[in-house]
Amino acid sequence: MYLPPAFAGTDLLTLCTGIRSWPLATIIEQVSGGLDANHLPMLLVETTPGAITLQGHAPLQNPIGDDTPEGKPVLVIFHGPSAYITPAWYPTKREHGRVVPTWNYEVIHIHGRMRIVRDAHWISAQLEGLTRQQESTWAEPWSLEDAPTDYIQGLVTRLKGIEIVIDRIIGKTKASQDQPAANHQGVPDGLKSMGSPAVHSVEQALYKRNS
Repeated sequence: MYLPPAFAGTDLLTLCTGIRSWPLATIIEQVSGGLDANHLPMLLVETTPGAITLQGHAPLQNPIGDDTPEGKPVLVIFHGPSAYITPAWYPTKREHGRVVPTWNYEVIHIHGRMRIVRDAHWISAQLEGLTRQQESTWAEPWSLEDAPTDYIQGLVTRLKGIEIVIDRIIGKTKASQDQPAANHQGVPDGLKSMGSPAVHSVEQALYKRNS
């Protein structure tokens, strides 16, 4: 990933927060026919003090990992907020016009090693952990215990676990840091003026933390 120093994110706590906030990951692996990508929610787990992994699951019919020897490198991408940025929001447009559109966004890349897990207890624990994370903000959170035991047990037999040992985490936040101060402020003001809840969430995520 092209990573100018102004956009680099290195704080591990911030990166881990981003992974938990945007858990749907794109997992890219090298297979015999080329590159293959899968989109799966992943749970960040501290397996031992200071050691973190990504854990997920997929249907047995999904070929992820079938053509990847255990420990072979994979690339995992977590996509954060993003938005088109018009030059109309830059005060310098009115001064000299030498501005162009861009796209601001936040992503996290993880380089790691994947293995497939076929242990029912492991898969059940992963399902429970991921569900607990995603249901934590609901007034009446759903849990695995809310479904019939035989139904969950049958579901687990049709899944395989995915664990990715993390070797390296790279974060990138492109939030107009390379622009003059006036332009940098003009972007969140412009995003707020759009009146869209989705666009407003981008302004909150990218600019409240990176102003």
